[in-house]
Amino acid sequence: MGIYSNYTLIINGLTSILNQLFNAAISGFGNLGVTQSKKYQEKIFFDYLFIVSLSTYVISSTLFTLVQPFVKFWFGSNLTFSKSIVFLFVVNFIFTELRQASLGFIAALGIFWPMRIKAIVEAMLNLLLSLLFILKFDLGVEAVLLGTLGSTLLVNIWWEPFILFKYGFSNNLAKISTKYAAKYISYLVVIILTQIFIFKFGDFIKIYNLWAFIIYGAVCCFIYAIIFILLFISTNEDQYVLNMIRPFVKSC
Repeated sequence: MGIYSNYTLIINGLTSILNQLFNAAISGFGNLGVTQSKKYQEKIFFDYLFIVSLSTYVISSTLFTLVQPFVKFWFGSNLTFSKSIVFLFVVNFIFTELRQASLGFIAALGIFWPMRIKAIVEAMLNLLLSLLFILKFDLGVEAVLLGTLGSTLLVNIWWEPFILFKYGFSNNLAKISTKYAAKYISYLVVIILTQIFIFKFGDFIKIYNLWAFIIYGAVCCFIYAIIFILLFISTNEDQYVLNMIRPFVKSC
């Protein structure tokens, strides 16, 4: 459990910081629900989905690149998990953060009642899958991670957007669901492929002091942000983000 807590401490800290940044936008989304049209709300939602996906890509890729050398430096090489287990930690982090776009709008628009059944189903499925992986396949930490991942894939990634689109936007459920699926899958493919690349070739970084970790972290965040923005440079959502950061860049 000591090894497990090393990783959960880092990942939970990042999750908390990132979610606080995402949650800062919720009050603004609530105002949109009162003052703006459904079409405009949908546009802002997809812009926000891109921002969440960009942030998730940058943080998860940097995390996967640096977490192993950091744990070895800070806690010792004997207190590390295998790369496959760390990969499961990162994948769970990715799916958790990608949910924040839908969850943020659901909270802002006050769509809580339709969520009650989903929460029960998710918890039960998580427990059943974890027990299955423990009892049937004799897994340890992997069972918990796979149980959480399984319940997310089977319940959260489609149920939460469906609730938002049906009760929040509800202009054309089929059209917006199709658009969401296309956007979500394109972002997810890029994120997961990058994690696979890091899994295969990301062992070259060594950390010997805290300053090296900070420098590596800053460089990784910058590089991964540029990669994601360039990959989606032709999309309206990417242009929205570029227009947001352009004044800041010019002022520097």
